[in-house]
Amino acid sequence: MNQYWKDLENGNSIEAWASKWEMHGTCSAAGFDQFKYFCLGLDTYGRHAIFSFLDREGLAPSSSKYVAKASFITAIANSTLKKGGVICAVDQYRRIQLQKAVLCYVKDGHTLIDCPDNVSSSCPDNFVWLALGD
Repeated sequence: MNQYWKDLENGNSIEAWASKWEMHGTCSAAGFDQFKYFCLGLDTYGRHAIFSFLDREGLAPSSSKYVAKASFITAIANSTLKKGGVICAVDQYRRIQLQKAVLCYVKDGHTLIDCPDNVSSSCPDNFVWLALGD
């Protein structure tokens, strides 16, 4: 887990994992426990290398240009055949930036589905995708 699921903001991975379980994992507790939840997350990371298919579509982090929300969603769909999503947040400099690229699954944790439109509602049509440290 330390290799693929690090806390890049605060450097406390165990605290970050606990937060992810509380925020996202507990709703799946009827189907699988914490161990299986995180195994499914790592499996998703291995099967769907989001950075590689964004790169294939010509998308890369940049501190000087905006990227279109539609291009992210298209890049995800071109590789997964399902509509993905994006989540944005406003940073301390008041920039609206990409926070997460999202894949959606049914409750079994294995079957990829189209993400509903509201998943991407926090992002405007264009936003900044910053590299780590920008």
